[in-house]
Amino acid sequence: MDAIARLEGGLLLRRGTAADAEAIAAFNAFVHSPPDRPDPAIAAWPRELLTRPHPTFGEGGFLVVEDPARGADDRIVSSLNLIPQTWTYGGVPFGVGQVELVGTHPEYRRRGLIRVQMEEVHRWSAGLGHPVQIILGISNFYRQFGYEQGLTVAGSRSGYRHAIPSLRPGAAEPFRLRPATPGDAEFLAEVEAPARARSLLSVPRDAALWRHELAGPADDHITRRRIFIVEAAPSAPGATGAPGATLPAGDRAGYVVTSRSCAPTLTVTAYDLVPGLSWLAVTPSVLRGLRELGDAYVARSPEETGQRFDRLRFELGLDHPVYHTVPGLLSMIARQGLQYVRVQDVASFVRHVAPVLERRLGHSVAVGHTGSLRLSFYRDGLLLRFDGGRLSGAEPCLHHAPVAEAGPIGASFPDLTFLQLLFGSRSLEELEHSFGDCRVRSDDAQALLTALFPKQPSLIWPIS
Repeated sequence: MDAIARLEGGLLLRRGTAADAEAIAAFNAFVHSPPDRPDPAIAAWPRELLTRPHPTFGEGGFLVVEDPARGADDRIVSSLNLIPQTWTYGGVPFGVGQVELVGTHPEYRRRGLIRVQMEEVHRWSAGLGHPVQIILGISNFYRQFGYEQGLTVAGSRSGYRHAIPSLRPGAAEPFRLRPATPGDAEFLAEVEAPARARSLLSVPRDAALWRHELAGPADDHITRRRIFIVEAAPSAPGATGAPGATLPAGDRAGYVVTSRSCAPTLTVTAYDLVPGLSWLAVTPSVLRGLRELGDAYVARSPEETGQRFDRLRFELGLDHPVYHTVPGLLSMIARQGLQYVRVQDVASFVRHVAPVLERRLGHSVAVGHTGSLRLSFYRDGLLLRFDGGRLSGAEPCLHHAPVAEAGPIGASFPDLTFLQLLFGSRSLEELEHSFGDCRVRSDDAQALLTALFPKQPSLIWPIS
C-alpha cells in the first residue's frame, strides 16, 4: 500500500494502483454521474489510465482517500489524478500537470479532502518539473488552490445538416474520409506541426502520441476521439473533379478528428490539411463525409432514442480556416470559455518564454527597448528588465517595494488576473474594462504590455 498520510477521522491518503482500477472507476462513475445512473463512459477513463499503456501517465498517477471502516469494495471516498504532458507557448515547450477526475463522496465533503490532495498533487507536478498545472472544473472552486480561469477552451461554429452542399450532378467526390491507422501516425504528426502556429498554446503530438490516440481508448470512453484521414478519391469515368483537387487517388490531404458524439450534433475537434492545399476544394467533400458519419450514428441512451443527426459543430476555437471557407454554413457562433491554470512561479515562467516575448517586442513600437517594467499584483508582483530588446531579468517584486529600488509601478493586476494576459485569453483593454482595479499607470507600460502580451487564440487538445 502506497500510504502517504493518515487523515482526521481514520481516513488514509495513498497513491492509487492498478489493483484499484475497478474501485476507482466505480467511484468516479458514482460521483460524476446523475444519481442512480452511473455513466460507464466516465468509469472507462480511470480504468484505462490505470490498466492501459499510456505515454505519460506513469509519471503521474491517482491519489485516493479511503475510509477503512467502509466495505472492502466501497472504501474510496475521494480521489483525483495527475496526467503529465508537454505543451508549447508560441513554440517554446514547457511541462504541464493536468489535474483530472476530482471528486468526493457526498457524505465526506467539506472536510478538506480535496485540499490535502491538491497540495500533494502539486508537489508531484513540481517534482516532475511542471511550471504549470491546469484543470477543468467547478466555477470559482479552484481559485482557493491558486488557480485562475486564464486559458481559453472550446469555442465553436455550427451549422445544420440540410445546409451541407450536395455534389454537383455528374461529378465524382474528389475527397473522402477513411479511418486513420497506425501507419498514418507520421503523416498526422507532420500535418499537425505547422497548424500549431495558429495557436498560442498547443499540445504537440509526435508519431508515438498519435499512435496512442489511434490505439484507443474504448468506444464508450468519455474522451474518445475518432480520427479520419482525408484522402483523394478515385474519379468515376467521365466525372469532373473539384477545382484544386489535383492529388493522385489515395494521396492523403489532411485529417479530421471527431469527439464522442451526442445526438443530434456531430462535433469536430480538429481539422487540418497539408499546407498548400485549397480549403475551398477539400472542405465540401469533408462536410459530406461528416454528414455520412452523422447519419450512421446509433443512440447510446434511452434519452437519445429517435433523435437524428441534424447539426455539425466545428469546435476549433476562436478562429480556424474552415470558418472562413464556409461562413454561411457555420453561422452559429459559440464563444470560447475559460479553464483554470496555475503558475506557482510566474517570474520563472516568464523567463522560460522569453524568446516569444522578445520576438513580439522586436515587431512592436518598443523594438530594441532598454528599461524596466514593474507590475503589481497588490501583494507581490513582477519586475521585468530589458536590455536592447532582450529580457535580461524577470524577478518577483513586492507591491510595497521602494520606488528607489524597483522603480515606479507601471500597471496593477488584482489577484491572479495577470495570468489571463500572460496566456492570451484577454487583452489588456478587456482586463481594464472588466476589473476596476486593473490599472495601467503610464504610456510606456501601456505600449510594452500591449506588445508583450497580445490577445491570441489557443486551441488545446490535452493528452488524456
